[in-house]
Amino acid sequence: MTNWGRVYYTNLLSCLPVAIMVFAFGEQDVILARDGAHSWSFHAVAALLVSCLAGIAMSYSAFLLRALVSATSFTVVGIMCKIATVVINCLIWDKHATPMGLVALSICLAAGSAYKQAPYRS
Repeated sequence: MTNWGRVYYTNLLSCLPVAIMVFAFGEQDVILARDGAHSWSFHAVAALLVSCLAGIAMSYSAFLLRALVSATSFTVVGIMCKIATVVINCLIWDKHATPMGLVALSICLAAGSAYKQAPYRS
């Protein structure tokens, strides 16, 4: 299966559970703007499309990376990418991890940066 095939397949598989949740929680009125309180402005549609494109790009790059490295390396890279999220959270919002939590996260990130692939057995 090609990389794009994996991206399409996984995103297609997520459509059915999302559709079920939309109807289970009554979100169809919001999506169709039938409740009068919500409407689809240009900015809302643009944000939705940018979010969809970012998700597809992330999915594509994740499958591409997974094909190039081991599962453990892929997991370490994924965890190390969380540092940007934590930094943005600390800079923007006041509800984030405690100082002790940030120290624990720093230890985990240091351990992740020290990781190296085990040599192959001969």
